[in-house]
Amino acid sequence: MACRRVLAVHVTVVMLNALLGIVVNLYVFNTRFVVVRRAAPTLPPPNGSNVVNTNATNQVDFLSPVHASEGLRDNTGNFSSHTFVARASMWTNPDVRVSLATQASADRLFWVARQIETWDGPVSVAVFVPGKNYAVAVRMIKYLRRCFHGVRERVAFHMTYPRAQPPVDVAWDDLNLEDLDCDDPIGVNAMLKDLQGGHRQDEGQMYPQNLLRNMARRTCPTPFTLTIDVDMLPAPDMAHRLDTFLATRAVQVCHRCTYVIPVYEIHDTVTEMPGTKDDLLRMRARDLAQPFHIQVYALNQGNSNLQRWEEDEDPRNSTNYRIAYRVSTYEEYWEPILVVPTAAPLYDERFIGYGFTRSSHIYMLHKYAYRFLVLDKAFLSHEGFQTSVHYPKYRRKEIESNKLRYAAFKRELHARLNLPAPSSSQSQGGRQSRKDAP
Repeated sequence: MACRRVLAVHVTVVMLNALLGIVVNLYVFNTRFVVVRRAAPTLPPPNGSNVVNTNATNQVDFLSPVHASEGLRDNTGNFSSHTFVARASMWTNPDVRVSLATQASADRLFWVARQIETWDGPVSVAVFVPGKNYAVAVRMIKYLRRCFHGVRERVAFHMTYPRAQPPVDVAWDDLNLEDLDCDDPIGVNAMLKDLQGGHRQDEGQMYPQNLLRNMARRTCPTPFTLTIDVDMLPAPDMAHRLDTFLATRAVQVCHRCTYVIPVYEIHDTVTEMPGTKDDLLRMRARDLAQPFHIQVYALNQGNSNLQRWEEDEDPRNSTNYRIAYRVSTYEEYWEPILVVPTAAPLYDERFIGYGFTRSSHIYMLHKYAYRFLVLDKAFLSHEGFQTSVHYPKYRRKEIESNKLRYAAFKRELHARLNLPAPSSSQSQGGRQSRKDAP
């Protein structure tokens, strides 16, 4: 009898342990399920619109908090950065070969909603968030992710700020993200900036363009990147057509090739950006389109020889991208927009503010013997004809400061590559023929 009682006690203990294990596992499973469900992205609406139903409960995914003590410092120690503050949910396609990399201040994030209308590949955005600009950026990013499934699926956001101006959040008790109009990202961005009570850039607070460009580029998941300004708009289907082109054998065997994407300004009276090269050329014939910065700084696109690009015709009449021609000369201060491989040199981060930020990178690529190949049907659009009339006064000061940095940059680059010291004549610009050009 005693043995039976002992056996019964053991059986009871085993059953209680089993029951307790079942209860604990069910609790853990349900907790995990809730977390996963909250993070799941909303599916796009059946009609394919970019705007989603704002009544869904899981539209704003979690944004990683930004703590000044945890940032990644730049080489100078003056700036800190945080990667993937907001992650994209669809960055895992191994067949995608090119990402869009861009940078923005908090008041210009509305442009991201425009870019994803025509770019359906990965996008990496580095945002400058000094002080209270952080509060604007966080709410604008949440708004974009709530209203535009393309942003939530394909755009990752990173943040950079001066260490002397760490991020500051602001409690706006009367602001409800659910009440913001998904059809008006420009108005929402302006309203958030007004709540913050600041201007885009105070004099003396210089914008670290190249640091931000590098942050956006280095976080891309693809073997090629297209680094553009946030207010440049890709032609429709550019991501897919670039993917197809970059998968060709000719691209795979050319490790020091870059691919020039022409940029055109579109007149303010045009209500719809050009969808094809033919559309662009028709606008060009009516003086509704012009090469980027042609009135501000002709050297910006001058060496690209865009007249040849405009006259070039594809004998195959194909929609696929191809190389129209190689730029066989180099003109100092040239600033083309490029698709570059991951191994290409990064931007030099000593350039802060305006001036020499992109042209110094092109100079570096030139000295590293990279080739510049112009694609025939690819282009970017920029809204409005640019002039220097409304440039703020601090831009002139930044250009003068960066001019001194540029001279030092060239001397250091030539010494690193064992090249002769740059002559004073080179500093004056002028086209130089490439000896190895066909």
